[in-house]
Parts: sequence; C-alpha cells; structure tokens
Amino acid sequence: MVKNTFIFSLIILIITSMAHAQPDTIRLDDCYLLAMDLSPLKKQELLNESIYELGLRNQQSNYLPSISLNGKATYQSEVISIPGTGMIQDYPQIPKEQFQMNLDINQNIYDGGLTKNAKKLEESSWILNQSELETELYSIRSTINDLFFSILTLQESRNILYTTLENLRNQQKIISARVSEGVILESNLYRIEKQILTIQQEIISVESDRNALMEVLSAWIGEPVGRNTVLKIPVFNPQEAIPEIDRPENEMFQAQRLFLETQRSMVQVERSPKFSAFVQGGIGQPNPVNFFEIDPSTYYILGIRLNWPVINWGNVSRKKQALNLQQDIVDTRESNFSRNIQMILTRLYTDIEKLEEVLKKDHEIIVLQEKIVNTAFSEFQHGVINSTDYLTELSALTESEIKRSVHKIQLAEAYIKIYTSSGQEF
Repeated sequence: MVKNTFIFSLIILIITSMAHAQPDTIRLDDCYLLAMDLSPLKKQELLNESIYELGLRNQQSNYLPSISLNGKATYQSEVISIPGTGMIQDYPQIPKEQFQMNLDINQNIYDGGLTKNAKKLEESSWILNQSELETELYSIRSTINDLFFSILTLQESRNILYTTLENLRNQQKIISARVSEGVILESNLYRIEKQILTIQQEIISVESDRNALMEVLSAWIGEPVGRNTVLKIPVFNPQEAIPEIDRPENEMFQAQRLFLETQRSMVQVERSPKFSAFVQGGIGQPNPVNFFEIDPSTYYILGIRLNWPVINWGNVSRKKQALNLQQDIVDTRESNFSRNIQMILTRLYTDIEKLEEVLKKDHEIIVLQEKIVNTAFSEFQHGVINSTDYLTELSALTESEIKRSVHKIQLAEAYIKIYTSSGQEF
C-alpha cells in the first residue's frame, strides 16, 4: 500500500511540476493558419498560377505569325499532257518524278474575338481552380475545431481533478489528526487515501489522452506542442451580430458561373468570320504555279484567307443548351448548400440557447453542492457521518464542476462552429 502510494505520488509530482512550468498558449485561429499553410494543398496555389501564366502565353502567341516547313516527293503514273503537242520539239514534258519543299507563313488579322475570349477562359479557369482549392483548405478548420475542443475538454477536466486532489490532501491531514485524537476511525482515513489514488489514476488517464491529441495537433500545425502548452478558450459576446454567410463555396459557385459564361462567349465566336494573311514560298519540280517549268525552280504565293463557318448544323445551339444545363446544376448545388448551412446554423443557435440555460443551472447546482460538501466534511470530522458519505458528496461536486467546464467548452465550440459554418473570422 505504501509502495503504491509512493509510485503514484511520484508520477503526480512529475506531472504537477511539468504543469506548473511556464506554459505556452495556443490560439485557435493560429492553428487554422498554421494547418492550412502546412497542407500540401497550399502548394497547389503556385501550380495553378503557373498553369494560368503558361495558358496566357499560349493564347498571346496567336497574334504572332505561324511558320511551318512542308515537303513531299512523289512518283506519278500519269502527268498532264496537252493533245497535239507531242510534235512540238520544245514542248516541255512534265516529269513523273516530282518534289516540292515550301515554307508557309500565316498571320492572324482578325479572329472574331477568339483569342480575347480564350484569354478570358484561361483567367476564369484559374479563378475556379483557386476557389476550389480554398474550399478544400477551409475544410481543414473543422478537423482543427474537433481536435482543439477535445483537448480543451481534457485540459479543463485535468485542472478540476488537480484542484480536487489538492483539497483531498489538505483534508487528509485534518482527518489524520482526528484519527490520532480518536474521534474518527482509522478506516475512514484509508478511504480518503484510496480516493486520492483513484483521482491520481484519473489524472494520469486524462493527461495521457490529452498528450496524444496534442501530438496529433502538432502534426497538423507543424509546430511543437509541449505538455505544458495551454489552449485558450475563445471568448464571445452573446450580443454580437449574427455573421453573414460568406463561405469559400459561395466564391466557388460564382467562379463556376463565370467559367460557364466565358465558355458561352467562346461558343459564340466560333461562328464569327476570321481573316488571315499567308505567304508560301519554296522550290518544286515542276514549279507548282507553272507546270511548264519542269526543272527545280523557286516560287511564292501571297494572299488573304477567309474562314466563316456559315452552317454548323445546330452544334452551337446544342453547346449553349448544354452550358445552360450546367448552369442549372450549379444553381441547384448552391441552393442545396445554402439550405444545409442554414439548417446547421439553426441547430447551433438552438444549442447555444440550451447551453446558456444549462450553465445557469450548473452554477446553481455547484453552489448548493459546495454547501453540501462543506457540511458533510464538518459532520465527517465530528463522526456524524462516515467517509463514504462524504466522498460521495465530494465526487458529486467534482462531477458537477467537470460538467460545467464541458458545457462552457461546448458553448464556445458552438460559437466557433457558427463562425466556421458561416465563413467568417472571429
């Protein structure tokens, strides 16, 4: 018995000395920032930016001339011949072996707004990718909330257990003196010592669970979180105005609409007339612009080209209909998202009202239970009741204090969830 008491006392002494070291404080909003910065998704911002810039450069190159080198060599079974010319001695005979090598240069003059809209499409695609990334990053907050408030609950339970343990030790000294005086049986002192050991066990268990969650939190935020670190409970003013809903998802839905609208513009300009200038120069046998020049010779062609798709057999109309259907899907998803958020907020506001009333009752219960414990201890000292009755009332007080702490944390968590669900900073 003495050996076990010594071991538990030593463990608690170590934990207590660590707990009374200078603590570090971690705020919830700091955890948000650290976790999001550490996330691998954060690197995607730079990747999206690079893809966007490369896409813009590609579209910008549409204003530059395109240059291509082409060539071919053929053997033909027949060649063009003019009847009655075979008797003319100097009439050239077109060869069956032919080759042609040419350099083509095309310069865009007017593309009907195709390049301009393509650049807008690149921009809207980049905005959409960034908004989707922000939505994914924002979801990290829910995980951090769960971790943070779970640790807070264990932290507050530990503090209450430490206070109870200290009170019991003080009372142990008083009871020990009463036992020496013969007023109280020694068995009552044993029950007090047993209760001390029980609370020490609970402290070890709570401390172990808290440290495990602290390690998980440390992995999420990329910062060392020591055993002495204290998590600060966010404080809110119940009279604060209800935050408006401004989630990253709202930005994402707007970005999806912008992307679809830009696609509509691209579909529309597909039917616009397009003008370009071209130059073709090369060498051929025979000369492709003069078949009577049968020896290898150079040539060139200058011109302007028109491309106007007059009939598209309803392709443009069908593409627009498909984009309109996608727009309806976006509207439906946004409406469903807003409805779900409103339902979550309604439940949270109900929880807050309930917890505020419960906390008032917690306070009243603890005030009465403290009086009961004080009376019970006085009666215990004078032998009116035994230690079991007193410890039962003391345990009830500890349980009530832990419940109040849990309710306080739940209230703070409900406020945090309101801000997290609405997309606002606190």
